[in-house]
Amino acid sequence: MGNRGGIAILVKDGIAVHRVVGNEYAQFVELRPPQGDMLTVANVYLPPTTNLGRRNLTEAVVREQCIDVLSRVHIESQLLLAGDFNARTGALVPRLEGTTHPTRVACDSVIYPRGSWLLDHGRLFSLRMLNG
Repeated sequence: MGNRGGIAILVKDGIAVHRVVGNEYAQFVELRPPQGDMLTVANVYLPPTTNLGRRNLTEAVVREQCIDVLSRVHIESQLLLAGDFNARTGALVPRLEGTTHPTRVACDSVIYPRGSWLLDHGRLFSLRMLNG
């Protein structure tokens, strides 16, 4: 880990933590609420692409670290993914069959390459963007 702060997931007392996996840019915890099914909560921070050079990073390395962590989430797990992806997605919305989520409304028309990448990888986990 670096010396630039980092991301955190805080868990309320009484919620059992079964597993924690992560690095400087992505992490997840597997939780079991007292009367509930297993839930995986993941948090991601991807630095702006304009700052990668100052961190001696490349876009490929940051994406790889993120995918490395998320690929360890059990495929059947209920997953909530949040974070700061620094990925503008314009009005793009992933199409997922049978979803009951509210329709995402975006006022931004700019799409960054990382935004398209984010939505493509979200589909792998059947994730739909609700805001941003």
